Amino acid sequence: FGVKFKEVFGISPYQWLISRRSERIYYRLVYSNHSLKEISEEFRFGSVQHFNDFCKKQFGTTPGQIRQAKGLPN
Repeated sequence: FGVKFKEVFGISPYQWLISRRSERIYYRLVYSNHSLKEISEEFRFGSVQHFNDFCKKQFGTTPGQIRQAKGLPN
């Protein structure tokens, strides 16, 4: 499965899943009124710090900074 998937999409299934998850998280951060804790829990992060670390790795910034850049409250 993994080989065929990579042939079609150009990335591993794991990378594809992380990419989709990142897109959904970014959308929630920018377009929802949910708190960072609520979004963290929705995506089943063990802690808000783990959520912060994920966002730093995927987006290069924290969830709070993403919201501030869009003019939204944390």
